[in-house]
Amino acid sequence: MKICGILLAAGAGTRFGGKKMTAKLAGGKILGLASYENLLASVPNSIVVINANDTLTKNLYLGVGAKTTLCELSNLGMSHSLIHGVSTASDCDGWIIALGDMPFIKKNSIDRIAAALSEGALLAVPQYMQKNGHPVGFSNKLKSEILGLKGDSGAKTILESYRNNTAFIETNDPGILMDIDKKEDLPPK
Repeated sequence: MKICGILLAAGAGTRFGGKKMTAKLAGGKILGLASYENLLASVPNSIVVINANDTLTKNLYLGVGAKTTLCELSNLGMSHSLIHGVSTASDCDGWIIALGDMPFIKKNSIDRIAAALSEGALLAVPQYMQKNGHPVGFSNKLKSEILGLKGDSGAKTILESYRNNTAFIETNDPGILMDIDKKEDLPPK
């Protein structure tokens, strides 16, 4: 089974004040690269979706040899970035969708999402203390639903529609809930 990782890193980072993917974390790691490295460690066949006008982020990922794809419509909402990523990796049997602003997810959490997809799950969602997190695994059987998404809600409508067909995977990983939206969300250095 061919599972592909898709890192969505095409957001404008407006609430952060811009340049979010290049922000430094404690220990000197770069936020967007930490998120990518976590995904890549579990899913070697991964791509990064980048805003077509964001040269800084594009160069960040190209600098580490990441496979990238430029999304012309990312300013219209996360759904467009997701559609673009799935279209780019359309030959996959499933996708693990990760967010560029979530650098604290443990490898084991991503491994378990990949395993659930490989075992036939339609959707795989990690949970920490019964709260849904990221990354989310999607079977190729949901491709038409993904390609039909609109707006900035990502795949929430798909998750709601297929809730009863979802593999919820309880983890001991608070990183699945920790996204960096604003500078105040960065842990102290």
